Amino acid sequence: MDWKTFISSLVNSLAWPIVGLILVLAFKNEFIKLLLRLRKLKHNDTEIEFGEEMRKLGKEASDTKEAVVLDRETQEAVKYLMKIAEISPRSAVAEAYRILEEAMAKAVERVYPGLPFANVGSYQLHKLIANKEILPDFTIQFNKLRKLRNAAVHLDDFYLEEMPVAGYINMALSLASRLNNVK
Repeated sequence: MDWKTFISSLVNSLAWPIVGLILVLAFKNEFIKLLLRLRKLKHNDTEIEFGEEMRKLGKEASDTKEAVVLDRETQEAVKYLMKIAEISPRSAVAEAYRILEEAMAKAVERVYPGLPFANVGSYQLHKLIANKEILPDFTIQFNKLRKLRNAAVHLDDFYLEEMPVAGYINMALSLASRLNNVK
């Protein structure tokens, strides 16, 4: 094989993989959004479920180091959100996150008395809570909840089965309950 034939066969065999790589790199954000919309991907013997992140979150909620005793009001909120989840998982996730934001705002008010924080978003509240180290594992849990809430609110094809939504609700409300107990 001479060098011209070698170069020709090399270009011929690498053309499509290079084009594919260029397309993935050029449209990286759109590709990520597409992957986030997938619920299940199956190829031959390999199967991937994308609700796995929610299942992990639900397991973390049940495996928390501290036993979180939910007060009656929080237990009622969990029941209410589970009813909402039957109709609209997206709404249940958004409402659970709103309850968490409210608990964050109240905790910041107690920890930073006199701090003017009108119209402060949840990420800024998170930073204030993290700075005082009010809850040791708060940042990790909050970031997961925020990421999943953003997916629920912004993705068109958001759908979750009942169990992963239950895990989200339990994690968000137990975190809110822990924040409500901060003095």
